[in-house]
Amino acid sequence: IENTVSFDAPAKANAVFVGWYNNAEFTGTAVTQIPAGMTGDITLYAKWKYNKQFDINEIDHSSSKLSMDVKVDGNDFDASGNPITTTMLGKTIVFTPTLSDGTDYTCQWTVDGTAQSSPAVVYNALTVNTAGWLPGVYDVQFTASNTTNSVYESYYAQIKVALIGNKAAPNAVDDIVFMDGSATAYTDGMTFTNEQKAAAVAVIFYKGTECSNDSRVRMLGLGVHNSWEDVDNGLYDWASEDSPLENTILTEIRCSEDGYGDKDGSDNWAYICSQDDTAAENAATNYPAFNYVNNYAATFELTGLYETGWYMPSSEELRCIWEDMSNLNTILSVIGGIQLDYSYYWSSSQSEQNAPFVNTIELYGGYFSNSTPRYEYPQNKRVCVIREF
Repeated sequence: IENTVSFDAPAKANAVFVGWYNNAEFTGTAVTQIPAGMTGDITLYAKWKYNKQFDINEIDHSSSKLSMDVKVDGNDFDASGNPITTTMLGKTIVFTPTLSDGTDYTCQWTVDGTAQSSPAVVYNALTVNTAGWLPGVYDVQFTASNTTNSVYESYYAQIKVALIGNKAAPNAVDDIVFMDGSATAYTDGMTFTNEQKAAAVAVIFYKGTECSNDSRVRMLGLGVHNSWEDVDNGLYDWASEDSPLENTILTEIRCSEDGYGDKDGSDNWAYICSQDDTAAENAATNYPAFNYVNNYAATFELTGLYETGWYMPSSEELRCIWEDMSNLNTILSVIGGIQLDYSYYWSSSQSEQNAPFVNTIELYGGYFSNSTPRYEYPQNKRVCVIREF
């Protein structure tokens, strides 16, 4: 043979071709082409992954038979011809094998080549919970070997973890962000599944440089669970009367009504903590509005990508929310979020004109108001939660 010869993969019913091997034990590397210059006969062995009930007689004339019961979230599923599709929210998949002679078999499960063991495998049945799996396709393989008569049986399936949204990441205003980091651009009349609603994290309301202290382009999203007030427990203050900073001018977080001063509120709580070394310890009583924001992810069980990074907006960031309020409420209503109310909302910015007053914005008309950190009319004070994306 003068030139290297390659060959195509064969096809076989109910099976996935793995590769050609030069030995019956399928050890070493799969053969992809015949080397140039080789002469004489060469015997190759096809390796298969079987993805449906089959009679092992097709392979080596044994009388044994392997079948597989598959349940996805408790419902029967035929995994023989298509992947088991889920998102990173997760599904519980149970594979239960049956070997007709049932004796003397050594069984093993692997997921993407990693051996699975107890407690995932009970009596040779595999239970998989795909919650939190990153997008991709995962191979699931069951093997059963019998040393008495050298029978080798195999079952193969795939689990496909797909993005919740149709974008890998948000990149524009009106994008809806999901827990796996993906996003979907909102358009009028859209509907969403219950799974998508449960996975919705935020709505992008801003992209630009106006809310940056260093001219950096920033993209901001409003949390789905955005409004807070707890008037029954008195937790409506920006800072309580017990806070050492109630009457203090906080230079680094001051901002004027026309946008001058600190525009990025992401580090304002850190600045407060630098001025009051008891702030973090006593946040629930001394800084109740900040305490809600700081515990936002834990309260609404946001893990992974969005476990951190949430904060109270600066007055400039809050103004941008007001400008997009009608559209934001439309999107929030569709995905089951909490709508913004026609009320005053705290910002994390201190007023430049009337320090130590705090900037608030009335979301009905965008009116600024300078309020004492401890306000006498709690029904008019709320806070929303945002994050940079």
